[in-house]
Amino acid sequence: MRWIEKPSLRYAGAVIILALILGGGAGQGIWTDHLLELALIPALFFGLAGLWSNRLDGPARLLAIAFLLVIFIQFVPVMRTIPLIGERAIGFWSPAPQKSLEAGLFAIAGLGFFLYVALMSERERARLVPYFLIGLFVQATVAVVQLSFSHSVTVTGVLPFDVRTGLFANENHFSTLFFAMIPLLAYSLIVRRESVLGYVAVCLLMVGILFAVGSRAGMGISSAIAVLSLIWFAPVRNKRFAKVSALVIAALGLVSVVWIFGSSSSLEGDQRWILFVTTLQGIKDHWLAGSGLGTFTMIYPTYEDAEYIIGTYANHAHNDYLEIILELGLAGGILLIGYFVLLFRAAFRSELSQAAFFSIAAICLHSIVDYPLRTMALTIMLAYLSTLVLARREDPELERDGKAERRPRGSSRRLSPARSRTSHS
Repeated sequence: MRWIEKPSLRYAGAVIILALILGGGAGQGIWTDHLLELALIPALFFGLAGLWSNRLDGPARLLAIAFLLVIFIQFVPVMRTIPLIGERAIGFWSPAPQKSLEAGLFAIAGLGFFLYVALMSERERARLVPYFLIGLFVQATVAVVQLSFSHSVTVTGVLPFDVRTGLFANENHFSTLFFAMIPLLAYSLIVRRESVLGYVAVCLLMVGILFAVGSRAGMGISSAIAVLSLIWFAPVRNKRFAKVSALVIAALGLVSVVWIFGSSSSLEGDQRWILFVTTLQGIKDHWLAGSGLGTFTMIYPTYEDAEYIIGTYANHAHNDYLEIILELGLAGGILLIGYFVLLFRAAFRSELSQAAFFSIAAICLHSIVDYPLRTMALTIMLAYLSTLVLARREDPELERDGKAERRPRGSSRRLSPARSRTSHS
């Protein structure tokens, strides 16, 4: 059907900008997240309707279907034993269906955007990058305005969460947006615009903003990713050597940043390890079926050791992977493995997919020590980036065409021999 084959770029762009402006909170029951979920209903509808006609390969479609099934199974009726009483009664697969419903709607919204963008051609997907740049500009502008008042200003009452850095409730998630955008900036400025100096200038400005807001780890990670992207996409002769060098430099840079600055979180390192160990204890008991989607805050306190209880409220595991496996069990682990296998298989289809892959890697690395995917802004970004990697490449001349479009109208073109003879006859 034609209305499925022609998704709206303006609608997708509006969702991106709204998500980057309103989706900076990571708590539960945030009305801005519910507003974005409502805005994503059309994307979910058209994405599911075009599931068999989009640009995804078979394995990527199967992964999306499995993702949906894992969410829906949380609401399958099963026989359960009532605690303390011992009687058996019918209940949902998830012991807390209300929490599973909230977390499920959040996850399905991201999946819907992923499927919707997968309906677009590669050229159309590339045209969504400027919308992320607009959102990045808004976030950077708000951060600069905040810095003009105070180093640690907190805005309350405007959004349903305390705005601390940019429009994010968490300084680390603000940093994640910055360093995840750098590979896309490299693609836009180096590959498409052939402006290396422009790319360097923008990266220096972004690193400066992160330094000003006090995110030393974010500054270091952004610097490492900026160098990687510069060397990777720069027009040099020996591309293979340059790319290997870029990976080595980036790896050493990231290790140095973690070693010197740590993870730059509100939690101390020992507190984070307590969270990890306690979550692993819960996984040992729920590794097969999971504790239920969205039930981390219910399950975690039951495994806390009185000797190691931390003063900070554990709303998340500060490790997205451990939290997913705890809540979804074996199915969650299989989904994660399948996702990463598909990413590595398709990462080098084009220069745009390579940039997206580096951005995904940055977000996923941060997910080891934090929970960036619990914010709608970064979830929508990950959904878009995943589409850039997993969707089929249909415009092999995309980068070359972009350069041709910028050629001046009056530039001379060499005529083919046949056309030259025709002009003189």
